[in-house]
Amino acid sequence: MDYKFEENVLTLYLEERIDSHNADNTELNAQEILNKYPNSNIVIDCKNLLYIASAGLRVLLKIGKQAEKMSIVNVSRDVYDILNITGFTGMFDTKKTMREISVEGCKIVGAGLSSTVYRIDRDTVVKVFSKRITLDRIYNETASAKKSFVSGIPTAIPFDVVKVGDSYGTCFELLDADTLSQNFMDYPEQFDELTDKYVSLLKQFHSTPAEVGVFPDINNKYHTWSKGLKKFMSDDELQIIDKMIDAVPRRSTMIHVDCHSRNIMVQNGKLIFVDMADVSVGHPLFDIGAEYFHYCILRETTFGAKLIFGIEPEDELLPIKVWEALVEKYFSNVPEDKMDDVNKMLKYFGCLRCLIMVAKHSQMENDSALELINRQRKDLLPYYKEAISLFERADEFFI
Repeated sequence: MDYKFEENVLTLYLEERIDSHNADNTELNAQEILNKYPNSNIVIDCKNLLYIASAGLRVLLKIGKQAEKMSIVNVSRDVYDILNITGFTGMFDTKKTMREISVEGCKIVGAGLSSTVYRIDRDTVVKVFSKRITLDRIYNETASAKKSFVSGIPTAIPFDVVKVGDSYGTCFELLDADTLSQNFMDYPEQFDELTDKYVSLLKQFHSTPAEVGVFPDINNKYHTWSKGLKKFMSDDELQIIDKMIDAVPRRSTMIHVDCHSRNIMVQNGKLIFVDMADVSVGHPLFDIGAEYFHYCILRETTFGAKLIFGIEPEDELLPIKVWEALVEKYFSNVPEDKMDDVNKMLKYFGCLRCLIMVAKHSQMENDSALELINRQRKDLLPYYKEAISLFERADEFFI
């Protein structure tokens, strides 16, 4: 039996048939693999499965009882009918076989380190994930988008999960929509209008109460992500990072976590989020501070502004203009004598977000990772006590 293990998700690939002749061997093979990766979330991939008998169903049931969470994917129509009749679709999250699409010749309208968004036609875009992104994570993002929509957040909800070559993608209906980044570049005369809408969208997000248990806590997520820095940083440095994370006050409102202008689409003058993978509960500093990293730090690295704008903007100061307008409009109610502290707080948090980016993206080349880390060894770590003091005061500034 073939299998894959990534990010605590164990994917088991079933053979063409599981019946009384091979069920015992299938169970033994599966158990050997499960013993290697205990306490994993399990995905049963049925893309090769043509038939399953009652003996095979018992095997799936035994596997499911050992899993923290189990889902069954790529199920053919005939096999799905069997699983449905026998109650498996009620016990386990079960997905039918995906349709396959091609993005050859399609315009790229958005991209990041984990995905690329293509326009398929006038009505539809598809977000294609990198090969390292598991199906479990993709379905979690879809669920997060739906929960956010129900909470009143303007977001596009994927209507289909598809296969794109060796990768997976999610399809959205976005008629004549383009990224906010592209709009900033194409319509400079609308800059003030677009930034007003940008800030309004963020404030709506940050004033929306999050239902307890529906979204994860962002402070805890940052602690989890920061563990990815162990191969680059000392224990003392990691302790400083944890102290800075703990310094940010907790709130029970929603945050996006990655709210830069390439994760927002403009459709008929309205702004809509399209990347809801990391939506969490927490303080809006985690959102606004992160944008200092996206608009100010990245442009001075080998990544450049291209990561947020898709191309290097013709106006090389555009990222700075977006950042300055975002801060001015978002903190319009903060007294002028506090704005120096606000700007220092946001800068320090952007530096922290820079380190978290490295931690989150384990596929990043070492040279690129060290470029970002060494920058923060100069710009952040020597000033961590001041950063902590400002983070602890965040509620003074986010009114």
